[in-house]
Amino acid sequence: MGCSFLLAWVAAFAGASLGDDCLILKDGRILTQLAVEKDGADYRVRFQNGDIKVPAAMVLDAVLVAAAPVEPKNDEERKALEKGLVKFDGRWMPSKERDSLLQRKVAEKKKQIEQLKSHQLWRNRLRSTSAHFDFEYTVPPHVFQRYRDLLEGYFTEFSKQWKLNVPKEKLKVCFYHDEETYYETSGAQRGAIAYYRFVRPLELNVYYDRLDARGTETTLFHEANHYLSALINPGFLYPHFPGESLAEYYGASSFDAATKKLEFGLLQEGRLAEIQSDIASGRLGDGDSGPTTAGASKPGELMGLEALVSTDRMYEHYTWGWSLCHFLMSDKRYKPKFQAFIVGLAFDREVKRDVTLGDNNRSVSGGEVWLQFKRSLGLKDAKAVAALEKEWHAHVQKSIQTTSARGLQLAAESADHSGRPIRARRLYKEAIEAGCRDANAYHAYARLLVRDDRLGEAITIWKQALEFDPLQARLYWHLGRTMAKKGDGTEGKRLMALAREMDPEDPEIDFELDLDALIKKSTSSDTEKTPGEK
Repeated sequence: MGCSFLLAWVAAFAGASLGDDCLILKDGRILTQLAVEKDGADYRVRFQNGDIKVPAAMVLDAVLVAAAPVEPKNDEERKALEKGLVKFDGRWMPSKERDSLLQRKVAEKKKQIEQLKSHQLWRNRLRSTSAHFDFEYTVPPHVFQRYRDLLEGYFTEFSKQWKLNVPKEKLKVCFYHDEETYYETSGAQRGAIAYYRFVRPLELNVYYDRLDARGTETTLFHEANHYLSALINPGFLYPHFPGESLAEYYGASSFDAATKKLEFGLLQEGRLAEIQSDIASGRLGDGDSGPTTAGASKPGELMGLEALVSTDRMYEHYTWGWSLCHFLMSDKRYKPKFQAFIVGLAFDREVKRDVTLGDNNRSVSGGEVWLQFKRSLGLKDAKAVAALEKEWHAHVQKSIQTTSARGLQLAAESADHSGRPIRARRLYKEAIEAGCRDANAYHAYARLLVRDDRLGEAITIWKQALEFDPLQARLYWHLGRTMAKKGDGTEGKRLMALAREMDPEDPEIDFELDLDALIKKSTSSDTEKTPGEK
């Protein structure tokens, strides 16, 4: 079924009723049973609890079955209208003929839209196969095509760089249209926004974050790298370092949909911002959440090379580990040696692969990783280790200093998801000040402000978020809830009712409703008195 909806069928015909209009947004959302009007070049959606203006730039296609008649632009159009003719599909015709054609086109469009909505149910998911992957997906086809091409291009380029043997069995990739469907269907633990199942049956699961399409792409690159790295030597699984660090390195890639070309080795801006925060704050890793895996440090102190490479598992493998991979892969002196280190972990006879992971896959300990690293990089003594560490630190502090609003946002999200609200709040603020226009970042920042009882600031932030995404129900819900809490109950209740009207099935709103009910019940139980009690 084609999905290149490029025209908005906007006209009036007898018997049309409000509530039959549809919008397909460029980010993949499919909105039906709306009452929509044209508002200049934009659209206006009418709800019982208020109207919402939707910029035309957000809309991929629209089906509007009722609209105001168009004023004639010249004498020719005026004469045609006086004869009872109307213009449709580029020609003048009687209104009855136009109505018949329009109803047919609207019916066809609505059928296509209903099919798209039906495919959002996992039992009705779409399937597709490519050269190296078998896909099952609930995202709209026009969204899916980009990620299919991305994965194929990634497989091809990575295979060339690392000389992989192409497996006979294709990897199954499950691609979900939203977060809730992903968690309900994939079996992933909360917080794991994507995962590669490394035991049979092999499987890659990811969901499409319409508010952060670039983040979806980065996550897909990261998780797919675990699969591709496993193909270097099937039966061997890379330990946390260099496994996660290399996945972060390849996660910072860019795909050109037009040329189908990939660019590797770009800045992982979120990780860079976290590293810079570690250095400035004197905390390596978890910031305000308590003791870190690396231990407390002083402002200006940097991650040690041996500690990073030899530790079995630490959060810094995602951040500082990425920077080490970026340094070694971008320096022609070290790139061949680092690649030899990666391959050698899986093949070299000197390496003791005495760690067993699921399905009897072999792996190595952190201590063995450090020994192989020193052998491969030619680090014969402590002086050589210190020299390489100094070069790496210089790369971090001088060569990769640029960080954007997106990088600050990514760092804030990482801090937020790992339970570091103080750092997250500061980084969200910096991201917004740097020009962030992502409604999701504003929403997360506002919720942190509410936790700190800064209600006025949170209200301002949610209003700004709605400028970027005026059809996000939960933004209205939280804005209304906070306004009511601050004292504006009338407007707060209207916005909350509007949110429920817009999306009665939003899981975040449902959760907040359940939480409110639980708190209310608990409070009333505490204040109730038993008969005879004074």
